[in-house]
Amino acid sequence: MEQEPLAAVVVTDVPQSVVVSASLTVPSRPQHPLPAAMFCPACGNQIVHTAVICPSCGTAVGTPKDKSIAVLLAVFLMAWTWLYTYKRDSVKFWIGGVLGLIGIATSWLVIGFFLLVGVWLWAIIDTAVKPAAYYQRFPRG
Repeated sequence: MEQEPLAAVVVTDVPQSVVVSASLTVPSRPQHPLPAAMFCPACGNQIVHTAVICPSCGTAVGTPKDKSIAVLLAVFLMAWTWLYTYKRDSVKFWIGGVLGLIGIATSWLVIGFFLLVGVWLWAIIDTAVKPAAYYQRFPRG
């Protein structure tokens, strides 16, 4: 795209040795480099870097996760670990979250304490028994 000058000043009524010419142009927008090409892990076709699924074969494309991070989240944050893998574990997150809130609300009763411990253990066991490949191939796992 060629730019047109916004203003131009040309002085021509002077001897030929002293010709002054000036123009003002607006610089073009900087071109941002395109991100590296991404390819579908299932069919190999090139896909847009923001794609969630491959338009050719319908395979889900996502960011791989780490099992150790999921287990640490389960140990320290209970049901919040399922936010890490929300695309596959959204139901577990909501059930665990509701049971956790009920446990907190009834923590002055003995049952609230056991409810919290139950959700905590459920989160730890659920994340620990999944193979590492589940997290590496997330969300297709």
